[in-house]
Amino acid sequence: MLSVTRDNHIKITRGDSAILQLALEDENGAPYLPTEADMVLLTVKTSTESDHVVFQKRLIQGEFRLQPGDTKALEYWQYVYDVQLIKADGFVTTVIPPSVFEVGEEVTD
Repeated sequence: MLSVTRDNHIKITRGDSAILQLALEDENGAPYLPTEADMVLLTVKTSTESDHVVFQKRLIQGEFRLQPGDTKALEYWQYVYDVQLIKADGFVTTVIPPSVFEVGEEVTD
């Protein structure tokens, strides 16, 4: 199960696959398509103060693809994530600020 709320709270059942779609806009509200040299990263950590990255995914063709192994070994917990755009020229902007990434319980392993 995957759910995403309006405040960017993501909840996923531990060990599930998921596709998270992201549409970016430029400063004028027009669609922004990252170039191959740009990176858009979803980074999950235990807290905003932690240096340890739990996992990180790169946006490919407008999607972050989560595999079962990304969450299978994680504790049921409310982690944090953000999404950053890093342009080829070095410009960096956070497109989704720190938000909750919740790994929920499962019954079937």
